[in-house]
Amino acid sequence: MNKNPMFCEKCNLLSNQDMCRACGNRKLREPMENDACFLVLTNWTNSRILETELEMANIKFAKMPVRRSYTKSALSREADEYKVFVKFKDYDKAQEIYQSILKI
Repeated sequence: MNKNPMFCEKCNLLSNQDMCRACGNRKLREPMENDACFLVLTNWTNSRILETELEMANIKFAKMPVRRSYTKSALSREADEYKVFVKFKDYDKAQEIYQSILKI
C-alpha cells in the first residue's frame, strides 16, 4: 500500500486517491493503526487458507460471509464468498500473505 493511504469509514477501504472507489465518499481520513481495513473478497477455500496463515502470523482479522449459492443446501452454513478485514497496522503483512496464497 502507498505510504500515505486514506481511509473510508463507510466502506473500511484504503485508498490512494482523494475519494473512495467503492462509494465515492470524499471525506477520507488518515487511517489509525486499529482501524479495521477491508483486505479482500475471496472464495471459501482461499478464506480458509488465509485464516490459517493470518492466525500463524498472529494477525487478528474478521471474516464476514457475503453470498450463498442457490445450489447449496439450505442446511449449509458456509457462504461462497467472504470479506476479510484486518487492522491497518497489519494490512501490509496480511496483503503479502494473501498474495503468497494466490501463487500456490
